[in-house]
Amino acid sequence: MIGDHALRKGAGGESRRRLLGESQTKLGSRRALDLLDVLDGRSESAGETRRRLLLHAFGLHNFTPQVEIPTGEGLFRADFADPEARIIIEFDVAAKYTDYRPAEDVLIAERRRENALQELGWAFFRINWEHLDRTGELRQRLSAFLARHPRM
Repeated sequence: MIGDHALRKGAGGESRRRLLGESQTKLGSRRALDLLDVLDGRSESAGETRRRLLLHAFGLHNFTPQVEIPTGEGLFRADFADPEARIIIEFDVAAKYTDYRPAEDVLIAERRRENALQELGWAFFRINWEHLDRTGELRQRLSAFLARHPRM
């Protein structure tokens, strides 16, 4: 999570990789290089980082973070999407609906967004914090969802 945030704020992954390669200290360097391989500055929250890592652990490497999708209602961004399968995985937190604008306005805007994307054939799978702590259950739910929405 900290590594994703550092990349998001401008830290360079390649310079870190070079420093590890040049370092005289080798203890832990392989592990550090492995970590650099999974960092992604497009993650906007700790929940998005955890979800991305879970998707990778589940073998789902075809989901891309922060995908922009044009619709008749405007350009919308999905937390994670597989454009070929037209599947969106969203990370839902209460703050998304209550902290920035009146909840009613946020819910109406979210419904408008979801309708516009569904009209284009996109399917939604929503994850919240509790799901991240129940990985076995999440894997089963996600597998069942993906089975109902085969790749196009």
